Amino acid sequence: MAVVVRSYPGVPTSPADLWRRAHPGARNGFVLGSGAGSANDRVAYCSVGEPRRLWTARPAAARRLLRSLERQAGEPADPAPRFVGWLSFDAARGFDSALARLPRRPDRAGLPTVFFADYPAVVRMDFVARRTDLICRGSRSFADSVRRRFERALAAPSSRVPARRGRLRRVSVETAAAFKRKVAAAKEAIAAGDIYQTNLSLRFDRPFSGDPTALYDELCRRNPSPYAAIVKSGETWIVSCSPELLLDAERRGGHVATRPIAGTRPRGKNANADRRRRGLLLLSPKERAEHVMLVDLERNDLGRVCRPGSVRVTERLAVERYSHVMHIVSQVEGRLAAGRTPADALMALFPGGTITGCPKIRAIEIIEALERETRSLFYGSAGYVAGNGDAKFNILIRTALIRRGRLTLRAGAGIVADSRAEREYREAWDKARAVLEAADRTDGGKTA
Repeated sequence: MAVVVRSYPGVPTSPADLWRRAHPGARNGFVLGSGAGSANDRVAYCSVGEPRRLWTARPAAARRLLRSLERQAGEPADPAPRFVGWLSFDAARGFDSALARLPRRPDRAGLPTVFFADYPAVVRMDFVARRTDLICRGSRSFADSVRRRFERALAAPSSRVPARRGRLRRVSVETAAAFKRKVAAAKEAIAAGDIYQTNLSLRFDRPFSGDPTALYDELCRRNPSPYAAIVKSGETWIVSCSPELLLDAERRGGHVATRPIAGTRPRGKNANADRRRRGLLLLSPKERAEHVMLVDLERNDLGRVCRPGSVRVTERLAVERYSHVMHIVSQVEGRLAAGRTPADALMALFPGGTITGCPKIRAIEIIEALERETRSLFYGSAGYVAGNGDAKFNILIRTALIRRGRLTLRAGAGIVADSRAEREYREAWDKARAVLEAADRTDGGKTA
């Protein structure tokens, strides 16, 4: 398949701004990246026009679908996203026989387990080089048709939707007492030696009548995150400001990387308080031990598909700051073994150890028993397989699902032997606040 690239000077005010102009009225579409211009967020992408084809799959077919997409991605000169979509948390059942035996609960949102779309035209925005590229896959006449539409979009005025102060919505969420009972049960499993650590989450739900792209703009402005994304499918919107990378993988070079996050503190009210909290975070024996344990889990997961001796920690115990919280982050890298592909790495890592626990399979079993509902797409992954077979996927944390006038998100905390339920409950709220407050500012002020 021919790949035609045309470059333009400059970048838009935001990735979502260009997407609104280049793909108006999209039924299916995407934005990847917040456009912050940082080392991990230099480049953003968006769709231009509808996809050629859509795929959905249940867990049992998830592995086959990933293999099929990878087989279709064979153009070495095409590193841009081609197949864009998501894997819900339940997709793990298709990657591990032990999880496949667990009883499935219905998805409250009615979403497929796996969704991908094949986009023939995408835009690449480089916020460091200040350049925008239009990438078309197909005939010259198709590329010319897309180019004409795109250049009209570039000439159109900015479509950025201003934030507006709305009245606060009532948020439905589990009580602290109910969460405390789940934490106690998880700590019993830890004391019994079933697990060392797990992750328990809260589901937040509220009405939302605003523009999802305005919510995305607001999140990117106030809480820029390197793995932010919009994925739209019909009436379903995923709006994510995820700070966590599950996988960045090269098909030809075999390089793979993951960036686990474990260890959280709320931001300080001023610079001095922020520095103190950073120091306390790094000095906390609980947070450090939890982080090191989960980094080892990711090393082991990558070790299943990488060359012996190639997996190493290349960045250790860094602190990243976001609008409401700061996190401890490390980076684990490796080289794929002969015969292994990015899809193998994705299935080995999925779902991320930081949002499941250690050992992973038993932790997931305990999560399913305690949360008593499917996590749906939350704590799954959104991302892409590129035209050349490279792959990049986030972990769907700090993520809103918008559908039929409702906004839902999940946020949680890692549970270890010395966890205090009250603190973990507050941590879940701290993590959810960036999305909830952005929703308040973009909802239009209608009451529930």
